[in-house]
Amino acid sequence: MKKLIIAALLLGGLSSVSASVVRNNENPVTIEKQEKVYSKIATDKVPVAVLKEISEKYEGYNVSAAYASEDSDYKLELAKESTVVTVYYNAKGEFIKEKK
Repeated sequence: MKKLIIAALLLGGLSSVSASVVRNNENPVTIEKQEKVYSKIATDKVPVAVLKEISEKYEGYNVSAAYASEDSDYKLELAKESTVVTVYYNAKGEFIKEKK
């Protein structure tokens, strides 16, 4: 008999938990994406893998400024004559995005 009462109480407790989850889904919360914070670094601190990818994809461009985020993503300003391009790479040399 005690087991039956305990089982009933547990089942009742679980149903109240699931009900609260449903109520939270009725009012979804919007989380805004925050921009990464990049700190300026010396260009010789950029990983070789990133520099290799840049030399292949952006032939003739020079790294004019380099920045790194806390999670090892890199923001690089590349210059070629009067053209400046900002590119983003991860530490493995994988392209993330480009801004002109």
